[in-house]
Amino acid sequence: MSYFNSVGQIIPPEKKKFNLGIYDGIGGVNFSPIPAADIQVLNTTLRLAPGNDYWAVGVYQEIMPLSKIFYNWRWIVSAGYGSRKEEGLFYGGGATVISKGNSLILLTGLKTYFGSRFYSQFQLGYMNTHFKTENFPDKRENGVYFEFGLGVNIFKNFKKKAE
Repeated sequence: MSYFNSVGQIIPPEKKKFNLGIYDGIGGVNFSPIPAADIQVLNTTLRLAPGNDYWAVGVYQEIMPLSKIFYNWRWIVSAGYGSRKEEGLFYGGGATVISKGNSLILLTGLKTYFGSRFYSQFQLGYMNTHFKTENFPDKRENGVYFEFGLGVNIFKNFKKKAE
C-alpha cells in the first residue's frame, strides 16, 4: 500500500500599488450620473466626484482581505464630504431661493475586484447633512446611508500570480 502526501500553499497575487479608475454608482459620494475619478495608492483610494451643482470627495481605506482564498474581497471603510446647491421656488412662490447642503458620510462594507480591471463596492453607514436656505431656519438630517457601484481601472488590479 502506498500513500501520497501533497502539500499546497496559497499565495495570493500582490495588488498593484498605484492605479487610476472611473467609478459610478448610487450613494456614497456619487450623487449624480457623472462618473467619479479614483486615484488608488497602496490600499487607499481618493475619489473625486464632480457634478453640475454638486461636488464631493471621499477617502476609502482597504482594511484587509477576507481571507487568502478570497484575496479579491476586501473589507473597507470610507469617509466623504459633499456639497450641493439647489435653486427653486419655495412655499408661496415669490423670488427664487438658494438652498445649500453639506454632507458628511461615514461607511463600511466590501470591495471586490473581478476580471482583470473591474471592481465593485457595497457599503452601509451614516450620513449627516446640514441645509442652509435663505429666509428659513437651518435644518440637519441624520440617517442610514449606503453606496453601491462599479468601477474600472486603467491598469490591472493585481500583479501576475506566483508560479
